[in-house]
Amino acid sequence: MIPVPLWQTLKNLISLDSEIITLKKNNVDLAKQLKTLKQELENFLLVSNQLHANQLLAKKNVHAQELSLTTLTQTIRKKQQLRDEAISTKELTALNHELEVLEKKRPLEDDLLLSLWSELEKATSAYEQEMLKNTAMLDPLKKQITELEDRIALNTTTTNTIAGSREQVAAQVAPEWLSKYESMRSRVENPIVPAQNGVCSSCFYSVAAQELIRLKKSALLNCKNCYRLLYYEPQEEPLAQQGNK
Repeated sequence: MIPVPLWQTLKNLISLDSEIITLKKNNVDLAKQLKTLKQELENFLLVSNQLHANQLLAKKNVHAQELSLTTLTQTIRKKQQLRDEAISTKELTALNHELEVLEKKRPLEDDLLLSLWSELEKATSAYEQEMLKNTAMLDPLKKQITELEDRIALNTTTTNTIAGSREQVAAQVAPEWLSKYESMRSRVENPIVPAQNGVCSSCFYSVAAQELIRLKKSALLNCKNCYRLLYYEPQEEPLAQQGNK
């Protein structure tokens, strides 16, 4: 089996690293979109929850007022019964006064109940309208959130798979060259480039004749100008020459 040149292994690393960086950048963008959508969803739910709370409070107030009115009615009946059974004039006068006060209170209690029912109807209408709007908007919003979460999860899984392949490839590189590669990779996107037409294809600095001979023997050298790792691939040479015509 013909050994794989060092430069080819490093090029494979570049390819894997580029895929990982692209996936991670994509996940950062997707995470920003996801955060925005989740904030929109939270805002919708906050409004809905508040309107629902308003409706529940209105129901509670109506129930409390109905109970109060029922109690008042029962009190009036009891007072009326006591009045009918009164023996002394003094007792009758006192009961009539109490009944007069209670009867004057009842219309006020009735009006309050009607007002509370009106508030309940408004609260219920507002909540139902919000729920209709949410049905039209929340379902698509939740679907978008799920799709983004799925894409992020898929990117993460793919990134981990590629990272595993990268470790295997990196293990094939001597620590010295791997360190040089990592150092240059942290500064530029293309740390390893071909020498074409006798120059570095990145900065176009001339490659010495002796170094070119070494490159053609599958050696890997640093460019004297930009310090990128240089390699030579005969199959890429004609393409460079065609591009210069």
